[in-house]
Amino acid sequence: MSGLDEIPTRELELLLTSARDQYATAVNNWQRAVESDAPLANTLPLAGAVDAADRRAVRILKELARRQQDAAA
Repeated sequence: MSGLDEIPTRELELLLTSARDQYATAVNNWQRAVESDAPLANTLPLAGAVDAADRRAVRILKELARRQQDAAA
């Protein structure tokens, strides 16, 4: 997701909702895998999905915060 500054705020808010859902799903999938009898090495891709979803949400949140600060200035 590059060029967040070109995306309208309302669309960013929708993307943030999607990113939160993806994060929650990734965490749930990872947690179920860790609690299963599967080898822990098999959970690494799921942990990577959690990290990627988290980074995506953070990028969107930072852009929304920047816009709020710009609007308040």
